[in-house]
Amino acid sequence: MFLSDLDAQRPWLLPLLLALLSAAVLGLAWLSELYGANLRLFGNQNLRPCPLCLVQRYPYALLVGLALAASLLSHRDRERTLLLSIMVLVLVFGAFVSAFHVGVEYGWWTAGAGCSAPLEPLQPLGDQDTFILSAQTGPPMPSCSDAAWRFPSDQGLSMAGYNFLLSTGLALALYPTTLASLQRMPEALARRDC
Repeated sequence: MFLSDLDAQRPWLLPLLLALLSAAVLGLAWLSELYGANLRLFGNQNLRPCPLCLVQRYPYALLVGLALAASLLSHRDRERTLLLSIMVLVLVFGAFVSAFHVGVEYGWWTAGAGCSAPLEPLQPLGDQDTFILSAQTGPPMPSCSDAAWRFPSDQGLSMAGYNFLLSTGLALALYPTTLASLQRMPEALARRDC
């Protein structure tokens, strides 16, 4: 109940911390993609994201906005509680997507054609000499079934596995706080009516 007590005393702090953590997760994903080889954390390589890796970033981007709004609206109990509830659902969605990605990496199921084959160039237009290429530039995206990085060693968890643990842990930590906020709401509404 530590988080619930902290949330009752400083209702702006927990959403702000969640926004900062979500921004840090997005920043780490971006840094690993662009500067992984320089950071020496990722086996001296830049980690190119697959389509499912990119989808796993959406909940964190959404969380940054929702959490900042909840922090700014900390004095408005109904709106803040609604935002906390939505954040729990976003985290559950993020955990689901990352669990799905882990299953694809271990071969428990397939992710579909969008995750396994690069886009092919289109056929030439009639007698013209040029080809219309796909919208993708550069090398094709990696397959979703190949984990770009695992820790510890090659048998450990992939980034999708760590994302599953983080999303699930954050959802489980935020859920009781959201329930406590819901329970405090009638008291806050009664004080306003007086």
